[in-house]
Amino acid sequence: MTSALRLIVFFVVASAFYGCKVNNSVAGRNVNFLYQSQVRNGLDVQYKVWYNNDQVKLIWKVQVTSLGIKRDDLGSETVAFNFRYRLFQNYSEALAIDSGLVVVKDVPRQRDEFITDTISLNLKESRRYLVDIVCKDLNSINSDQQFVDLEPKAYFNAQNVLIYNNENELLFSPYLEKLDSYKLKITTQKDRLFVRMYQREFQMAAAPFGVVDPKPFNFKPDAVFALDRNEKGLFTIPIDKKGFYQIAEDSSKFVGPAVYYFGEYFPESRTVLDLLYPLRYITTSDEYSAMLKGENIKKNVDNFWLKIGGSPQRAKELIQAYYSRVKYANTFFSSYLEGWKTDRGMCYMIYGEPDIVYKSTSSETWIYGEEGVYSSLSLVFTKVANPFTNNDFRLNRSTSLKSSWYRSVEFWRQGRIITYK
Repeated sequence: MTSALRLIVFFVVASAFYGCKVNNSVAGRNVNFLYQSQVRNGLDVQYKVWYNNDQVKLIWKVQVTSLGIKRDDLGSETVAFNFRYRLFQNYSEALAIDSGLVVVKDVPRQRDEFITDTISLNLKESRRYLVDIVCKDLNSINSDQQFVDLEPKAYFNAQNVLIYNNENELLFSPYLEKLDSYKLKITTQKDRLFVRMYQREFQMAAAPFGVVDPKPFNFKPDAVFALDRNEKGLFTIPIDKKGFYQIAEDSSKFVGPAVYYFGEYFPESRTVLDLLYPLRYITTSDEYSAMLKGENIKKNVDNFWLKIGGSPQRAKELIQAYYSRVKYANTFFSSYLEGWKTDRGMCYMIYGEPDIVYKSTSSETWIYGEEGVYSSLSLVFTKVANPFTNNDFRLNRSTSLKSSWYRSVEFWRQGRIITYK
């Protein structure tokens, strides 16, 4: 964390609760920017909600190297940015019930550092809310907009937990980068917590047509262990295997936040199997089986791309495009399984970034092409209640999607990189 935090100047302008009349619900807006890779390559901002007793804090983290620079006559470099946020009761609510502006300015720029602090939110009730927040770089045209869901304060969830690594850095994602022990700061009076560890090999998403009969999840954990609060008021959780770890206040309850370890290179594909597995979407059964059972899997994968690319240069371009989509599918859509295996991840990889995204509390609608045009493609994903994550969505499958799917897969197999139109 940068020491420049001492020099941050805040100007906060917030309305009284229920006092801001902005008629613009999130559900009625095209929010396709949420899933655009080029946006994510701009301003680097992360958020974490922290419920601490009656206080609700939105912790933010901005990577300094993603910000524009202002230089004075002496050569000193500073950065400046602001946050504009609106608080809604839900995605469909047209009126914001609170809003605010936070300005951070004249912060000395230090390479490879980040700036972090908190915004206090005014919540009157223990219920779900939505924060629509935009961070704007004041020294460039870059900005970042995100939606942050606030879970009810009434039950133990991910927003009651702060995760720290051994360098005492706060982690903004539950998807861990390495096997290690992590420190947990918990909003609870309990001195003992219980962890259920699950090792599951989930199947990748099925094609978007036809009938899928989801198998019930086996809630019998592979391991169960207790965590005791130490003298500093923290808990230490050992992450020593690939899988996910659910933290509960009571050993008899299957409710609580989870942390995940999918491998040291996640969300990127760097191992041989990471390169092979996502190819199942664009290979035949015989092709995939031959690559998997062959003596040299890496060579088999390379040969596949060379075959459909026709030349080493084109194969390289295809590889970069395909595994970039795998990376962003993992970044955007991971839940209790890797994002590329999910329904949204599958569609993102094969069809590309949607032109239009409508998001509500319970669903997402993706449109490729122009809305209302016969030739456009529309996909609807319904949110699934899941005790481990709030990022689980299931595609509403239909036989009408068969032609679009085969067409897009065939484009890949012809060595063409497209977004479905």
